[in-house]
Amino acid sequence: MNRKTYRRVVRVMAVIAVLTLGVLLSLSILDGTTEIDLEAIIDLQETNLLVGILGNLLGLTGPISIMGLWILMVYHWGTHRFKTQRQKKLWLTGLLLGNSVFAPIYYLVVFELGMTLDDSEP
Repeated sequence: MNRKTYRRVVRVMAVIAVLTLGVLLSLSILDGTTEIDLEAIIDLQETNLLVGILGNLLGLTGPISIMGLWILMVYHWGTHRFKTQRQKKLWLTGLLLGNSVFAPIYYLVVFELGMTLDDSEP
């Protein structure tokens, strides 16, 4: 896979992962708890065709994209040249502890924008 195709695949995975995480977070906040009421979602999908189609699409592609994005960001971390070892360890810690929630942040900051933490020298 060439570099351009790789970046497109990662970009699509990032968009789907962020949408899925956003929907899950929104449903959790609207429900008022950290648990998602599956019965209400099923009822909504049965009454509204568009919501049902979008829900099924996100349900099928979301988990794959979330884990795929995380795996690709760990791979990118392993091949990316950071300015210092401290930065490399810091980003790895974020990816391992933050897992799929931190992967979109890493994607945006390091993969897409090419930014790394800058140690200011005296």
